[in-house]
Amino acid sequence: MRKENAWAYRQVAIVAMSAALACAASTRAAAAAPLDVTQCGATGDGKTNDTAAFEKALASGAKDVYIPPGTYNLGPGVVTVPGDTYLHGAGTATVI
Repeated sequence: MRKENAWAYRQVAIVAMSAALACAASTRAAAAAPLDVTQCGATGDGKTNDTAAFEKALASGAKDVYIPPGTYNLGPGVVTVPGDTYLHGAGTATVI
């Protein structure tokens, strides 16, 4: 292999490795971001039954589930929050 070709190959390999590392970092950051229940279909409009959306969010494997301001109708039945899941809402006066 000629010197010029070897140098070009190294440059391409370095760029490819940098792109792969950037992608892995953004995937980890996205995985750490809270999952908003509205992304799973919850409306919080006080009329719609949001049970299925909450169950979907909790079954997703997300460890941090965020509930934005609103009135969420849940039930009939029980929605179980996995023990390793942090469920939180907006503000300090949120009632869950």
